Amino acid sequence: MGHSLTREWLEADRERQNERRTYTRSEYSAIWHDVKDAMARSEVVILEVSENTFSIGYQAAMALSFKKPVLLLAKNQPLSNTIIVGEDNPFLEIKEYADAKQLRSIIALFIERFALNTQEKRFNMMLDPETNVFLELESYRTGKTKARIIRELLRERMRDRSALS
Repeated sequence: MGHSLTREWLEADRERQNERRTYTRSEYSAIWHDVKDAMARSEVVILEVSENTFSIGYQAAMALSFKKPVLLLAKNQPLSNTIIVGEDNPFLEIKEYADAKQLRSIIALFIERFALNTQEKRFNMMLDPETNVFLELESYRTGKTKARIIRELLRERMRDRSALS
């Protein structure tokens, strides 16, 4: 689809598996460094998760901690029996696909949705004492950060406005 990968690794790994050679601890260390570097440089992270592994879950969590949009793809199986479905991070999408055509469509829509210019932006905000107390109490009550509470309120307002249009 005209996009590039930040890390080419599949072919070399398949060759190694075919030869039944395992990785050493230092090789795994280098691989993990490469994975983290690739995630940091990427616009989005797409993981095929039909074979549910600890490593894939860890990579998904790492990508989300980098504020990268993450697409989890599972072939012909819902991920309803895994803990990740409880995650409400707006940067996470979980999709099931049946064939290459459907897979291509899902990926295209995901990449279109998370174009570079839609990345989160940081800004500072001054609060009056009453607003700050409200946010502190809401944060304690809900277990959410103050920033998350503000984002959710803004999104709610945005949805209300678009419903009126």
